[in-house]
Amino acid sequence: MQFKKIGIFDSGIGGLSIAQQLIDLGVPEIVYYADKAFMPYGNKTPEQIQQRCKIIAEKLCKQNVDCIVIACHTASAYGTEELIKTYPNTPIINVLGPTAQTAGQITNNKKIGLLATPATIASKKYTLILQQLDPTITLYEQACPELALVIENRINNAFSSTEIKRLLTDYLAPLLKNNIDTLILGCTHYDFIKPIVQKLCGPHVNVITSNECALNPKLFQTGHSTKTTINVIGNSEQKEKTTNAINALLGSIGKHN
Repeated sequence: MQFKKIGIFDSGIGGLSIAQQLIDLGVPEIVYYADKAFMPYGNKTPEQIQQRCKIIAEKLCKQNVDCIVIACHTASAYGTEELIKTYPNTPIINVLGPTAQTAGQITNNKKIGLLATPATIASKKYTLILQQLDPTITLYEQACPELALVIENRINNAFSSTEIKRLLTDYLAPLLKNNIDTLILGCTHYDFIKPIVQKLCGPHVNVITSNECALNPKLFQTGHSTKTTINVIGNSEQKEKTTNAINALLGSIGKHN
């Protein structure tokens, strides 16, 4: 069975990097939820994250989606098993597992860096997957407590702001000192700033983003003009700002609730 109607959710705009991949493939329909009211997930407790995952998954299932894509590494870390248990008849796709596996497969010197939210790093999911894949891999982790929110609230849709570059310089320094040859951008918000990260790291570091490796095209019907419904959870100001951000990133692509 190939999926036709795909549900996607994230705390904000980050998951749009995953949605864009599906639009480029030409899937028939996407239902996207931006949980702006609870953004960022990266500083929430595991229980809070799991609760939000279940609330949004319930909304998606009521819209009869064929599968649910957890387009957030933090929600993937804490919510995947809970959603599989709660919705056994709905395939659940997370972005964390495939991203970790890709990094583990391409590293040459077995030194991998990870930029992620504090909650994602605390979950130790990346460490577990990489150690299962290859016990000789060393993972160097760097929590980025501010980065997702700065990207979400970027000025004039600019992902190259001075603030973003300053944060990245600080976050990358300890990883680069350890001579990593592969860097995981462990938050879908970070997908948008890959060019800046790559420039700061240099050509010798492979920068891995989930939007490039998390989805298997064979799972989806393709070649269509995608109908996209965007739902923003939050107050009126959050809904307006997030809808404007989505329009700026993807263009006007269907109905916005």
